[in-house]
Amino acid sequence: MQGLVCVVASQTNSFRAVLLLNLVLESLLAAGYALSGGAKGDSPVFVAILGLNLSFNVRERSRREPIPLTREHRQKNDEVGFNFYTQQYEYHPTGEFDIAVTEPDSNYELAKIGDGRSAFVETKIVAFIGRLRELSIRRRVKAEIDARRQVIAEAKAAEERRQAELRTQALKRLKHVEEWVTQLERANRLRSLADKFQTEKLSSNDGVVDAGWIRRAADWLDPTVGRRWDDVDGPRDESVE
Repeated sequence: MQGLVCVVASQTNSFRAVLLLNLVLESLLAAGYALSGGAKGDSPVFVAILGLNLSFNVRERSRREPIPLTREHRQKNDEVGFNFYTQQYEYHPTGEFDIAVTEPDSNYELAKIGDGRSAFVETKIVAFIGRLRELSIRRRVKAEIDARRQVIAEAKAAEERRQAELRTQALKRLKHVEEWVTQLERANRLRSLADKFQTEKLSSNDGVVDAGWIRRAADWLDPTVGRRWDDVDGPRDESVE
C-alpha cells in the first residue's frame, strides 16, 4: 500500500511494527474509514477522514551514539585546522515506536503519538483516530472561514476600487466645474467692459472691437450660454444639400 503507511523499524522489532500497522488499519476500518487511491495502480493509497487525506508513519525510535575519532583522525584535524574527519554516529534501536500522520506526498507531521512511560502506543490508537477526526473538522471549518473571508476581502477590494473610480470621476468633474467658474468670471468681466464700451461709445483703433464684439466673446466664454462665435468657430455652413 504505497503512500498509506511508511514503516521504519529494526529487524529485531519488525514484528511489533507489523502488529502496529495491522492495529492502525483495523482501527481505521472499525471507525468507518475506507482506504482510497487514484485510478492508476501505482497511485499512493491513503485514508480519507472527513475529506482529509492522511498517510501513517510507523517509526521505531533510535538512540544516537557518537563514534570517537581515532588519534590519527584528531591529529589530521589539528593539522589542517578544520574537521577533515567529521563526527560519525551509530544508531541503536530502542524498541519504542511513534505513529505520525501526514498528508500524502508531504513530510509535515499533522499529529503524532508514541510509547510513553505509562502507556504503550497501542493503547492510544483509537483515541488518536478520534483526534484525527477532530483535526479534519477543524481544517474544514478553517477552510470554510478562509473562503468566506476571501469572498469578503474580494467584495471589499471591489468596493474600494469602485469608490476610487467615483473619487477620480468626481475630481475630474470638479476640475471641469472650476474651469467653468473661471470662464464665467472672465465672461462677466467682459460684459462689464462691454457696458463701459457702450456707455462711452468706445471701440478699438481698427473699429473691430466694440461693445457687441465683446458681448459675443463673453457669451462664447460663458458656460451657461455657450453661444457660437463666428470669429472663432467660423461661419455657419448654411448650404442646403
